[in-house]
Amino acid sequence: MKYSLAILFLYVYSFSQELSPKEVLENVRTKYSQMNDVSADFVQSVKLRYKQSGQKTDGTIQLKKGNRYRIETDQQTIVTDGKKIWMYSPSNKQVLIDVFKPNRQQFSPDKFLIGLPKDFSASKLDTANGLLILTLEPTKGTTQSLMMTGVKVLVKRDSWLVERIEYTENNGTMTTIALSNIRFNKGIADTNFRFEITPEMKVVDVNSFKQ
Repeated sequence: MKYSLAILFLYVYSFSQELSPKEVLENVRTKYSQMNDVSADFVQSVKLRYKQSGQKTDGTIQLKKGNRYRIETDQQTIVTDGKKIWMYSPSNKQVLIDVFKPNRQQFSPDKFLIGLPKDFSASKLDTANGLLILTLEPTKGTTQSLMMTGVKVLVKRDSWLVERIEYTENNGTMTTIALSNIRFNKGIADTNFRFEITPEMKVVDVNSFKQ
């Protein structure tokens, strides 16, 4: 049994050493550059620095080239077609509509789902439970470096799919996003990236307040 464990340890060690962190990062980016559309189920956990327990949210996400995405949870639905963005709250049946601006959110989970942002570099590579654990560091001088201390991305070897994202903000807030049922290039219809407004919804055009 001891020999078996030793062999397993050597295998895992060599497995992690045959690729550099930079190579793994580039493989992931190459994989996602071939994406036209992708969808997945997710569970997001957020834990504040001074709290023992955190908040957990689950939902679905769909993305398509052209800054189009749809994120749905029990608490909120966010949809953009790359021109407009709709933010719907089921609790009060209110829809906020605004002009979509790609740089409005300097950081958002969907950016990681489309191939890991360019303003991060790979600094370390580990393995656990058959997954590659890639540590990313924000480039100095960028907005990301002012917002977070670092990011860990768990990647499935060979498929190069991101299955888990963990990041800590400078204020100590820890966020984990676990992905499952990831589907690539299934031909998601463009209509999925427009929000249908029904008569009972209260519509607020945020852009009208800026005039």
